[in-house]
This record gives sequence, C-alpha cells and structure tokens, in this order.
Amino acid sequence: MPKYVEIAGSTQCLSGYGDANLKMGVLIESELDAILLHQYVGDKFFCIALGGCGKRPDRKKLMIG
Repeated sequence: MPKYVEIAGSTQCLSGYGDANLKMGVLIESELDAILLHQYVGDKFFCIALGGCGKRPDRKKLMIG
C-alpha cells in the first residue's frame, strides 16, 4: 500500500505557506509538516509542500533563477 493516495479530482500542484516574497524557502514532503513548520518559522521562511517524496518539481514551478 502506498504511503499517500491521491484522490481523483484533487489538485496535484505544490502547496505554499507564508510570504512568497521571502528570500528563503523550505521544501517539505507533506502539507501538514509545512503548516506546522510555518507556524514556527513562517516569518523567516516560505514553506513549500511537495505532496510526496516522489514528486520532483522543475525550476519553473519553484521560480528558482
């Protein structure tokens, strides 16, 4: 059984938490972890949840120059 199950019709894009204009971001596997981390360091880092460790976003999605 897989660790995560995607429901048909659900969004399959990155989830971001915090101010996207911050210069530093943290990539995290799950949305719940990103929400928890944002609670503690959201004033310094933009938290990005990938939705699973098998997902690899490209540079355009992450807006890395």
